[in-house]
Amino acid sequence: MKVVVDICRWFSSALIALAVSCVVFPCITIAYEVFDLQKCLGVDDDVCWLALLLGPALIVVIHRGFHRRVWVPVATLTGGFVLSGLGVFCFVSERKADAVHVSTGPFSGVEHWFGMVLGMLVILVAALLVLGAILALVARRIGRSEDRVRP
Repeated sequence: MKVVVDICRWFSSALIALAVSCVVFPCITIAYEVFDLQKCLGVDDDVCWLALLLGPALIVVIHRGFHRRVWVPVATLTGGFVLSGLGVFCFVSERKADAVHVSTGPFSGVEHWFGMVLGMLVILVAALLVLGAILALVARRIGRSEDRVRP
């Protein structure tokens, strides 16, 4: 059972790392452009892609350090549910707006499609968070039940 617990913990860490990386990458890219860091740092915006590649490795190490604390997967699960609610709200509101939109040209109403895509991406990130938290809680439960069986 220890192998199953370890597999669940590593998959949990990887899913949460992927979700956090998906959120942090656009934030770093926007901050890079807004604060015009190319002039300050003297590097191109490829640094943002480097952060996207190195981020999951660091997040997995950090997350593995917190896997003994029960509040971390519970907070991740709660955050995932809140984020999924936000994504569903964004998607549904943009879909309703697209349904009543009066087209005035070939690209009229494209903003509603972008809003729906954004809502789906938020739902995808929320699903990664929820799955990672559930795997962490399952690994915790299996590990706890395994400790009770051992003399």
